[in-house]
Amino acid sequence: MLAVGVVGVGFPIWRLASPDGAALFDDTRAFLGGGTAEGAPRAAYVSCTGSRSGSNSSRGIGITEYGCVIDLTSAPAPPTDDPFKGRSYDEGMKEWSRRHTAQLDALRERSKASNRLERKLALNYSGELPAVRLLSAEGEPRRVGLVWGVGEMASRWLQWVLISALFVAFGAVGFWAGVKAWTKKDW
Repeated sequence: MLAVGVVGVGFPIWRLASPDGAALFDDTRAFLGGGTAEGAPRAAYVSCTGSRSGSNSSRGIGITEYGCVIDLTSAPAPPTDDPFKGRSYDEGMKEWSRRHTAQLDALRERSKASNRLERKLALNYSGELPAVRLLSAEGEPRRVGLVWGVGEMASRWLQWVLISALFVAFGAVGFWAGVKAWTKKDW
């Protein structure tokens, strides 16, 4: 029972020390304005897949987390205006072709180097692009924080608090039962 207590009390600390916990700190720091947007790559693609843990019943307790893959690129954002507006057909086709070639070049660049991040999120953000902030100083390995918004930050921290409280409660009961069994006193 003492081992159950150690696992229960140590789980919240382990969860923050894991890569997902480090990402939570980086995203929180970026959300609070840390780092810089200057020189940071931009998010080009987001895809999320849900994973439910706990009860699958509508009346049970369960948590759905989304494993999201975020592709980053250093290419500038593609223009959103109409390439034909204010141009002749031939000039519009040339502009469209130039933009299309720039997008293909950006895809080739993205496939050369690994610019893929993974995050465990509380909400599904497929197709929504976060703001990216560069957290590392020059000469350090690149660390970036993703800014999704207030709802995501609050949901992720609330999720961590609730799961941690549950594990600490089970750990405390395990410690209590272990101490009682160790001292062999009557309950």
